[in-house]
Amino acid sequence: MSILTHPKKVADVVKQVFVSPFLTSLHLSTPADPTWGRYLQPWSSYELDLESDPDIQTSMHRVFIGNQGEALEGETIRVVPEELNQARGRSWIFYKIWFSAKAQKTGRAAGSDLVMLHGYGDYAGELETHVSYT
Repeated sequence: MSILTHPKKVADVVKQVFVSPFLTSLHLSTPADPTWGRYLQPWSSYELDLESDPDIQTSMHRVFIGNQGEALEGETIRVVPEELNQARGRSWIFYKIWFSAKAQKTGRAAGSDLVMLHGYGDYAGELETHVSYT
């Protein structure tokens, strides 16, 4: 079955893809979820593999961004629906920290940082396969 055969589904898609973003850009509407559904997306299998290692400690954070693009306060988060309603603003940068005490003790990762960024058609979690910490 095609989405085009369901008028309600077509109307929902048009609203989500065209109408809501347009009204938001004009400041006539505010979406309930400023990430447009991305905040609660499931983690990639790469991230889950890394985080299932008992030696890896994971923490998640976000830093809020002001109207002029300046960084404001940050907080540690769990990535749950309630955090969308408790946000201190509508814009933020999300990041994860993966820490391996074992790698620090062996000296392989001492003083090392790895920053993974994502863009269109790219997802930073997929780069986890390049992390070698043992």
